[in-house]
Amino acid sequence: MTFLRQGCDYCEACVRACPESALLITQENQVLPWAQQSVINDQCFAQKGIVCRSCGEVCEVSAIEFKLVIGGSSQVNINSAVCNGCGECVHVCPAQAIKVLKNSDNSKGITS
Repeated sequence: MTFLRQGCDYCEACVRACPESALLITQENQVLPWAQQSVINDQCFAQKGIVCRSCGEVCEVSAIEFKLVIGGSSQVNINSAVCNGCGECVHVCPAQAIKVLKNSDNSKGITS
């Protein structure tokens, strides 16, 4: 799945449209349909001292936080306990610094 155009709003249209019935919504995966999270790499404008909060503005679950650090720039963090992996932050990032990875693959990137 790619999030370059938009994120997932969990409408389940893909489940209904899949001709192979490969996508299933069960009681176990209804809250977090897939085990993935957003990660931010060092290309992030905020990490470079450029004011940008595009990702935080679209995050409906408020998983992306900006904390001021000494020197006036913001440190961006993704709260991994809150991020639902919807990918809404990916397509709005002007630096293309955000990717959605499976939880087991997100050891690289900026998360909290």
